[in-house]
Amino acid sequence: MALIRCAILVLCALSSVAVAELVVEGLQYPAWVQKNGTNIALAPGDTIFSGEQIITGAGGKVWLKMPDHARVKVGPEATLNVGLMTVSSTGNEDTENSLQGALEVVRGAFRYTTTELSKLWRRDVNLQLGNTATIGIRGTDLWGQVDSNDQFVVLIEGRITVKPRDITEAITLMNPLQTYRAGRQEAGSVDMQALQSLAPITELDAGSGIMRQGGEYSLNLASFSSSDQAKLFAQVLDKAGLASTTTRVNIADAVWWRVSAVALVSLQDARSLRERLSGFQQVSSPWISK
Repeated sequence: MALIRCAILVLCALSSVAVAELVVEGLQYPAWVQKNGTNIALAPGDTIFSGEQIITGAGGKVWLKMPDHARVKVGPEATLNVGLMTVSSTGNEDTENSLQGALEVVRGAFRYTTTELSKLWRRDVNLQLGNTATIGIRGTDLWGQVDSNDQFVVLIEGRITVKPRDITEAITLMNPLQTYRAGRQEAGSVDMQALQSLAPITELDAGSGIMRQGGEYSLNLASFSSSDQAKLFAQVLDKAGLASTTTRVNIADAVWWRVSAVALVSLQDARSLRERLSGFQQVSSPWISK
């Protein structure tokens, strides 16, 4: 952590280099960011800084927007460490911006995919695949997974280099559906059917409680006559991996503090989250609003 802070100070002193962050585009509960050893429930629009960690629980998923508009998708029960991200620019609008950065997939499924906007960038991103290899990303689409039994990556489009820890020479993947699997000294391959069976693991599940920036639906979970009671309840939700907002409302000349989950994408997403929280303490009769 100290090394990251020193690097940030040096980079900020250079006018052409800026430290950059990731932004939470969307998610499914439960999901947290670990900041200085403390887990905080994620919400759409949250900023993720260097040295922080993304964690998802059972059923949890997170989509992150990189500084170059590429997207990192994190599946359930996963852990992703975010390293230093910097953007270099010459100040000339006609010149491509450049991104340098590092990510570490500690466990779980992930996908790194570029968008049309991100294809205009030059990038040098190193992705650590568990404890087995480092993947060099220059501009591509890939899917991978790290668990106790297997660690692998599948190239969907583009080109990547894989540097296994126990092998001197790097392995280059340049053909769609080529794979690198931990412990192997050469590229393998999978068929499209196999990839299609894996891909949904990192996709947000429509109608299953998705929260995104601009989501119009709220699930109002409980109301309290005391702001302290509302704060305690919000802390319980936060610990469970669900971000919430607390709003002061006046009902029949009385003041109440309403705790809600917001930015849900659709009515079905709100209903799905309500069902998942049906056994949650103090959530007895939640209602949906738009």
